[in-house]
Parts: sequence; C-alpha cells; structure tokens
Amino acid sequence: MSYRFSDQNESIYETPMHDTVSEAHYESKEPTKAAGMLWLVGLFFFPALAGFLFGYDIGGVSSCFNGNAESGYGGHNLAITFEMTDFEQETVTPSALLGAIIGSLLVFGVGDFLGRNGVLLVAAGFYGGGALIQGSSYTIGILYTGRIIYGIGIGFAMHSAPLYIAEVLPSQYRGFFISCKECFIVGGILVGYINGYAFAGINYGWRYIFYFAAFPATLLFIGMLFLPQSPRWLILKSLRSRDPDTKARLRIAAENALAKIRRLPVNEVQDELIEVEDTLSSLATDSPISFREFLLQRNLFRGLFIGCSLVIFQQISGQPSVLYYASSVFKDAGFSSAGAQALATIGVGVVKLLMTIVSTLVVDKYGRRLMLSIGITTMVVALMIMGFANIGITSNSHEFTGIQSWSTIIGMMTYVSGYQLGFGPISWLIISEIFPLKTRTQALSVAVICNFGSNLIVSATYLSLQNLITISGAYFLFGGIAFVSLLFVIFFVIETKGKTLEQIEAILSGPNIFVVDPRTCCRKDPGTINGFPEDGVLYDQDDYNFSSTKAEDDTIWND
Repeated sequence: MSYRFSDQNESIYETPMHDTVSEAHYESKEPTKAAGMLWLVGLFFFPALAGFLFGYDIGGVSSCFNGNAESGYGGHNLAITFEMTDFEQETVTPSALLGAIIGSLLVFGVGDFLGRNGVLLVAAGFYGGGALIQGSSYTIGILYTGRIIYGIGIGFAMHSAPLYIAEVLPSQYRGFFISCKECFIVGGILVGYINGYAFAGINYGWRYIFYFAAFPATLLFIGMLFLPQSPRWLILKSLRSRDPDTKARLRIAAENALAKIRRLPVNEVQDELIEVEDTLSSLATDSPISFREFLLQRNLFRGLFIGCSLVIFQQISGQPSVLYYASSVFKDAGFSSAGAQALATIGVGVVKLLMTIVSTLVVDKYGRRLMLSIGITTMVVALMIMGFANIGITSNSHEFTGIQSWSTIIGMMTYVSGYQLGFGPISWLIISEIFPLKTRTQALSVAVICNFGSNLIVSATYLSLQNLITISGAYFLFGGIAFVSLLFVIFFVIETKGKTLEQIEAILSGPNIFVVDPRTCCRKDPGTINGFPEDGVLYDQDDYNFSSTKAEDDTIWND
C-alpha cells in the first residue's frame, strides 16, 4: 500500500466515540512528502522520549560519583554526601534495574488493559516522581526509594515504547524509527554525561542531575495524551469484546486511528485493517490470556526464544561492565580529575551516538542479521584486545603501562562501536517485530525482565568476577560469550527487513527454529528452512509465499 500525506497540522487524538474521518476532508488537501515525514517524526518522538529517560539515568547516575574530597568535588559525589559503604555504592546504581523488573512484572498484568498510550503515561508519572524524589533525597533510604520508583518507569517505558512505534509506523520506515529510539537512549546517556560535567563544580550538583529528568518526563506525558492509540491494540480489544456495540465502536476507533496515522481517507486503510483483523481473528479470546496459557502458546515459542536470547546475550557479553566502569578505565589511563573523567565519558557517549546513527541509517538497507553479525564480530575483536591489554593487571593493582592504557581505551571504544552497530539498536528492533500481537504485551514483558535481570546480575557480580578470574580473564570470558551469540544469530535469528508484522508472524509460526541447516551450513550453497532462498547465511526472505497459510516445506531439513 502506498501512503500519501496532507500538510495540515490537525488534532491527532481520537477517542473511540468519534465519528469516522471525512474522506472529502483529505481529498481537499494537497499532499506533501515533507509534511508526511514530519507527521511520522511526531508519532515517533514522544514514545522515544521514554528511551531517552532510560539512557539519561545511565549517564546521569554514573556522573554523580565523579570527584573526591581532595579534588574539591566531594559535594558532587553521592558516595561522599551520604557517606556510603562499599555495599551501598555497588547497589545504588543497579537499584533502578530492580525497579525496572518490578515495572515489567506489573505491565505483564495491566499492559493490555491500559494500552500502549496508557502504559507510557504511567511510565512518565513514575519517571517524574522518581526524578524529584532522588533530587530531594536527604537519606540513603529516600535515594533508594527514588531509584526504584524511577526504575519502575523504565520497566513500563521499555515495554510499550518499541511496541507503539512498531505498530503505528509503516513497515518501510519501521526499522529506521525503532533504531532511532536507540539513538534517543544513547542521546540520553550523552546528556547525562554532559550534565555530570556541567554540574561537576557545584556543591550537591547531583541533585540538579536528577531533577533534570522531570522535564522530559513531563513532555512525554503531555505528548502521549494527544497521540492516537495503536490500531492493532484497538482491533484486538474489539475482537475480545463480547458486546456487539463495543465491538463496533472499537472497530470504528481503529479505522479512525489508522486513517489519522496514515493521513489517508478511511476507505483507503481498509485493506491494511482487514489484514490485521485476519491475523488476529484466529488468535483473539474473550479475555486476556493467563500466564499458563501464555507459556503454552505454540506460535510464541520461536519468537520468545529469539527475543529473550538476544537481550540476555546483549548483557552477558559485558555491556553493563564496560559501560558502568568506563570512568575507572579512564582514571587508570591517567584522567585523574573529575572534570577530565567526565569529559572522557562524554567521548564514550559521542562514539555510542555516532555508531547508533550509522546503524539506524543502514539497517533497512542491509537488514537486521547482517548488522548484528558485523556488530558482534567487532565486539569479539575489541574484547580480545582488552583481554590481552590487561594481562597481569589485578583488581587491586591498576598500574598500566602506556601501551596497556591506550590499548584498553581503544578496545573499549571499539567495543562500544560494535555494540551500537549491532546489539544496541537491532535487538530491540527485532523484539518489537517478532511477537504475536495477541501475546505481545506479555512476551515483551518477559523479554524486558530477561534484559534487566541479566543486566543486574552482570553489574552486581563484575567486581567479584574480576577477583576470581582477573580483569583479563573477565574480558576473555565476555569475548567467548559474544562469539557464541554470533553463532546464535547465524543459525536462529530471522530477517525481518521489509516485512509487515503479520508476515513476520507467519514465518515464526512454522515448525522449524533454524534459519540455516546446521548440517549443510559449510557447503557452497547452505540449505535453508521452510523454502527460503538457498543463497547462504545472510539470506533474504522476499520470495517467501505469505499468501499460503502453510509453509511449503514442513520438513526440518531441506536435503
């Protein structure tokens, strides 16, 4: 379906009780491509602020521990302000991850009731409340409370922001905009680092760092009040309703929402709406499914396997450790002052943002699998460099030579680049695409729990891991895990480039879990699964026959 747009800036909020959109209203306007793209940016911007606030917390809270009493920056350091023990220093930062897990568990039960917009409105409330509580903290207990409340907002936000973007944007733009959401996360990290530098010379400057988050949280809340609901969510609600009047009202609301989102008359969005209805009609139940029913969904297993594995590999390949301990690496490399450390971490943020922009610009051209493969390979190389550079270095002795210091910094920058080319933006892009709509709320909650749970484990055990197998051993371990994740991508992760969500669901409903036949992957022409073109590991699924309700080849191997 082609999309055309009008250049009128009109109200975008539509309640289920509104009448259908007048077709003459659209026909009377001269469409412009610029106005259409501006509208798409508007649909993306506000939910993407939820990701910005997540990233801002990462960069902001790490900046709150820069400086020391001797350097004159003691009042800026949270640990000095609250006279924290070592245990308190290690748990303040990841306490937000605990809140994120709590938020994800809550969304599992209420996400379908609230809808994508409602969940993001609740997230904005938790974000703003948590920011204000942290900034006004006068005891360590209040600080922990604020961190957990803010973390609950992260759990809500990371559930619905990618879903909303994936469900309302056309498939040809979906990869670009969902990857742009990662730019917002990285941009939030960078702004957190910048604020850390800006407030480094101010006594109790950490309070202003926390307070700052309340402003984008307010903007997120206001924006989501006026954005249209996801048409897919409205259709699912309609199919689940037992009341005929409610069914009709929700169906009309879905028509209106999709017409406004696509900037088309209602009659021109019927084909897309019918496709969504056809996909959901065989899946919809009278009420949301229970957790037991969720686990027994046959067509969910493959998507859940891919999604949860990606986010777990994303964390256990060392990303939290490299990110959270970046300032320590720079300190060991000779950046002794708080200001110098803050500037160096800003450099990390800039590299992350640039590489995320590169990934965003090319992901819809080269596909998800290729970008993941390139990014993970870069991570493996970087972790090997960091491992060899740290041979002989212990957690109690950080006496680097010049070569070791700069090799570690180069390795860290290379690792960050690889992560942002692949795992960073691409994992969440794939996750937003692969779950069936009926169970998308619950499935994404499980993926978010896996993400934050593995992040919490790696963050809380990294120092102990260093003491157990040395710093070098930890980097080599992460490198080995990253290599295993590369094999996982090659054999299990499907390509979703250019597919509608319904087409992706059709692929994942097949009986096979392998993309490439492991028994023939080393041949000149590796076998592929379910009748996909046999052109190697980095394949294209455009020739798959989506009009069939059954895969042409139900055998596991194409021998």
